[in-house]
Amino acid sequence: MILSLLWAGCTGLASPVATHGAGSGQGSLPEAFRLAPSPEPVSLSPAEPVGRDDGTVLSPVAPAAGSLPSFPSGEESGSEILNCTHVWRFHGEDWSLNYSIPLPVFRYYQGRPRGSQRDYAQYAVSDYDRKILRDIALWFLRSGEEHRFSRSDTILNLLSFVQAFPYAQDNVSTGYDEYPKYPVETLAEQDGDCEDTSILTAALLNEMGVPAVLLSFPGHMAVGVTWDEPLSLPAIRYQGVSYSYVDTTVPGSSPGEIPPVLREQPVTVFPMSQAPRMEMSCTSADLSSTPATTRYQIHCHVENTGSGKATGSHVSFEVLDSSPAPGGSPQEPASLDLTDFEEGASGWAEHTLVVQRNRTARVRCTLSGDNFLPVVVTSAWFTS
Repeated sequence: MILSLLWAGCTGLASPVATHGAGSGQGSLPEAFRLAPSPEPVSLSPAEPVGRDDGTVLSPVAPAAGSLPSFPSGEESGSEILNCTHVWRFHGEDWSLNYSIPLPVFRYYQGRPRGSQRDYAQYAVSDYDRKILRDIALWFLRSGEEHRFSRSDTILNLLSFVQAFPYAQDNVSTGYDEYPKYPVETLAEQDGDCEDTSILTAALLNEMGVPAVLLSFPGHMAVGVTWDEPLSLPAIRYQGVSYSYVDTTVPGSSPGEIPPVLREQPVTVFPMSQAPRMEMSCTSADLSSTPATTRYQIHCHVENTGSGKATGSHVSFEVLDSSPAPGGSPQEPASLDLTDFEEGASGWAEHTLVVQRNRTARVRCTLSGDNFLPVVVTSAWFTS
């Protein structure tokens, strides 16, 4: 039996246009750049102002922290809270758990992008739902101690908790064909498909300190869990560790029971480790022209859409000339050092590029850092 969700304290669930240089008679730099394949990280120097999304301009030596999500703890007077109750059966007994989710946290995860994130573990290791998941994980650990459960029985009780959520396909529960939910969404909506319940299970096991991975088969997702007691059924080995298959959508299913239809299928393993993912979009505007040069302002918006903090970020701006003038030297790239970007943080950087008149060129902006893949945005060819 699944109790309905109790709602408390809530009422329910332009790029700048590139201008034309006065009297230039030539084409402008395209206002929106297109994405290009990422090269090796670029390491350069010099600098210009960078800023926050609230419009505050910072000095070149100050970090551009960008915007950060801010949530109430749920303890402040007047905070909007989702109060939830969930029931399940384990060891022949009825169990129930009450938990609360701050509505701003739920809405934050509802607004997170999905399409470009295919490392499903990143949904399970986000920074801003840690307290909610940790409280639930601690409840299961303490319940296990009170009932003198073994480690495996505590894990099985948690698994029974998740398996009791009704199965709901993405196109029914969200209106999208492919929509992995963050754990908070599954806890609040109390349903989900195999991806959603596997992500929730792996996230809770991670908070309990139990080594777990996500197992992605063609058309299905499950969880791999380490067990104290050896199982007779075959395990999936990843980086020297044996993980037993656990299905999060079939109530009462035993660990290690890989469905026959999946036994010969390839499996992708997603470990529970954070991976910042930076995204960048760039726009341009003509500032001024002389008989010899045109000045362009390049504005790049950056955002960390992955999990964890992106560190050591910097963006470089470079003009690529299709046919450099005889005797001329290529323009040195300019690089701006940005701040570290917390999960969900966004910000911007601007730079002014000077391009010789009547040249065919393109602009390349590269965002690099210590712990994320570089992002390259390149304009189309244009005539200055």
